[in-house]
Amino acid sequence: MKHPVFKTETKKWDNAIGLVVPRTLSHSLHLEAGTQVVLQVVGDRLLVRVMGAAAITLDSILENWPEHDRDEETSWDTPQGNELW
Repeated sequence: MKHPVFKTETKKWDNAIGLVVPRTLSHSLHLEAGTQVVLQVVGDRLLVRVMGAAAITLDSILENWPEHDRDEETSWDTPQGNELW
């Protein structure tokens, strides 16, 4: 699978340089401000890896689910056998 290439820039941040991560990329990798990453030099490239992916929960998925795409709760009547309700 081919991934898109993003151009970005560095910014001065106190006595260091920060790397600007485009929103599209940060959303797809579940990056937020404060996410810890590992930097590694490989040849002439800088490799940035997330230090442990953020836990994806049902709540985190549903909080971004569009309101217009949500279905109403469905009632399946009453238990007919040994189901636990």
